[in-house]
Amino acid sequence: MRKMIAAALTAAGILALCACPVSADTSGNWEYEFTDEGLVITAYTGAEEDVAIPDEIGGYRVSVIGKGAFENNTDMRSVVIPEGVSSIKANAFHGCAGLGFVEFNARNCACPDVWIYDGEKGVGVFSGAGSASPDGLAVVFGPEVTKVPDGLFDTASLENTEGLDVYGHNGYPHAAVTYVEFSDSVKEIGARAFRNCRDLRSVIFGEKVQIIGESAFFYCTSLEGIGFNDRLTEIGDRAFRGSSGLTEISWGGNLDTIGKEAFMDCTSLETAELPNPLAAVGERSFRNCIALQKLVLPESLTSLGAESFAGCVKLREIEFNSKNCSVPAVWIYADDRGSGVFSGAGSASPAGMKVVFGPGVSEIPAGMFDTASLEKADGVDPYGRSGYPFAYLTSVEMSADVRKVGDAAFRNCQTLQEVVFGEGLTIIGESAFYGCTALEELIFDDALTEIGKDAFRGDTELSEITWGQGLDTIGEAAFRDCRSLEKAELPDPLTTVGERAFLSCIGLKSVVLPENLTYIGGEAFCGCVKIAGLTIKSANLTAPGVWSYDSGKGVGVFSDAGSSSPEGFSVVFEPTVERIPAYLFDTASTGEYGQTGYPYAYIRSVEIPESVTEVGDAAFRSCQNLEKVVFEGPDAEFGENVFAGCTASSFHLEGPSGGKVWQYAADNDLPYTETVNIQPPETENAVESGEEPAAEPEEAPEAPAQQPGEWVCENGHGGNTGNFCTECGAAKPEPASWYCPECGTRNEGNFCSNCGTPRPER
Repeated sequence: MRKMIAAALTAAGILALCACPVSADTSGNWEYEFTDEGLVITAYTGAEEDVAIPDEIGGYRVSVIGKGAFENNTDMRSVVIPEGVSSIKANAFHGCAGLGFVEFNARNCACPDVWIYDGEKGVGVFSGAGSASPDGLAVVFGPEVTKVPDGLFDTASLENTEGLDVYGHNGYPHAAVTYVEFSDSVKEIGARAFRNCRDLRSVIFGEKVQIIGESAFFYCTSLEGIGFNDRLTEIGDRAFRGSSGLTEISWGGNLDTIGKEAFMDCTSLETAELPNPLAAVGERSFRNCIALQKLVLPESLTSLGAESFAGCVKLREIEFNSKNCSVPAVWIYADDRGSGVFSGAGSASPAGMKVVFGPGVSEIPAGMFDTASLEKADGVDPYGRSGYPFAYLTSVEMSADVRKVGDAAFRNCQTLQEVVFGEGLTIIGESAFYGCTALEELIFDDALTEIGKDAFRGDTELSEITWGQGLDTIGEAAFRDCRSLEKAELPDPLTTVGERAFLSCIGLKSVVLPENLTYIGGEAFCGCVKIAGLTIKSANLTAPGVWSYDSGKGVGVFSDAGSSSPEGFSVVFEPTVERIPAYLFDTASTGEYGQTGYPYAYIRSVEIPESVTEVGDAAFRSCQNLEKVVFEGPDAEFGENVFAGCTASSFHLEGPSGGKVWQYAADNDLPYTETVNIQPPETENAVESGEEPAAEPEEAPEAPAQQPGEWVCENGHGGNTGNFCTECGAAKPEPASWYCPECGTRNEGNFCSNCGTPRPER
């Protein structure tokens, strides 16, 4: 027979005849045929328990184990697959229920993808093999094998068709592999090689395995422990996904990449102390590892994928050592939910999660624990509260090496209670602690120079801040809506307070603006309704002009401030102040005084030291509750509209007589109360020196005390309220100019030059 086949091949040409089957024949218990792939075993007819597939038949190398060649062979207990086999077809060992041992020696073998059987069932080369063997199926890979073929023991179809269980539970029987041993020659485990081997309990990795392919051990639910060698560099996507019995992993010392979903749904894994030189952890790599309690992220790590540890509900301890790691921005997850790397992590841990940033970490990655999508869409809470679960972080500790907290690093960590800032921290990035609603106290070190935009916005329980003495900049809206904060005694050398920095801090009662402050942004203290006292030390402060807010309303730095304080609030300028900034307390948009616009600043009294030589334009415009402005010195220059719209009936200025302040009040028809200068007492030193004491000056007549609205006639009689002096009948003097009560224009005649309003009666 061998001679006949050889003659035929010689006569017709081997290449032409190999394009299709030439003949089917039998050799002992082997049926075979020739195709373009070579000699194909089509069936085994023997009843032996231990079967060794021959290297050759009739002098020709066995190349292919054909479709269904050993299908439903219930006698076979072991099989040896020779080195030269290059292909194993579908169902080749399907239904070999008694098979207990496979020795696999093929050096370069290919297996078919799992295919759909009867429309729904996933069928593979060894479907159902070993199911009746007492110890299941053991597989050993021989010393010539360098790669385990893709899909060799796979039975799980992941083509999600109607009615198909994607893990093969309701599909065709899986391969009952229980034990796998790789020789030291194996370098790669192919994709899906053991997928859905739900009985697999033990895997011995050889010393040279470098790559574990995609889905290689997907849904191996009986696998409890694995130990990788030091040559392993890559674990592929979904490699161990769904291996729910896996409790322990020894990582080896050379791992570089953990692929997407590699350990997702490994629900028994308790620790993940990831090794150096690991660089990348893929998307959802440990998602829903619900038993995971401790996580170590190594120094070498450069990338954490989206949702890497989302749903790790028992996670309680994180040690972060990476020097240069990046984290993806929060993305919209089904139905507008914002999802991040640690979404929902720690929610079942009694004390939540604690993260420690170790020595060598200079920057906390932007968005590391962020779960809040700020892309406002229908049905989504912009803080993530009704979206995907936030990270249940309760404690953060930073080493002295941390220089920066990245943007949105802890945004929406609603259970965060304690943050220990390192001594070397200089920058807190934008939105870093935005929405950390359980945070109560902050203690900054002197190295901190910058607090970014929205950094602590919405931290509603934050009540106390120790500022440190190096802070230069507080960014826009940095402490907006911190409703429990009671005082903001801002430190030197602070130079900048951004727009809306303390907007709507409704519990704020005391504010100190430091000497080095040079800029305060619009609405910085707008809506701080309980402010009772404001102290200003700044020598060179500027404030923005009022801007229009929603339909022309005028909004200023202190709009609505003090409105809930029983007495409004008082303002004290310290002797370090030389100039009161224009528009500092202004809330009146152009042409109006804010009566119908945004709420004004509820200032009751102002104390201005002798050091002040200039009061800027509209500095107190539209402060409708302002009653008293006390000047310690007699001289100051005034800008335009300084007190325009200060309409309180008791409003008046107080200060020395005869100076620029007194003249300004007279020129603008502002009620003025003169303060009495008290001479200092005579010193004892002059008497002891033997000098004649200076003659006591004649006591100046006491100036008549004036109440708001009263005036003094040309003969010095005070206490007048009508149009004529009650003592001598002298007429009340006409003021040189007057302010229109409707529009604030300064006028000389009897009618307003801007709106025509008549001059008020005396």
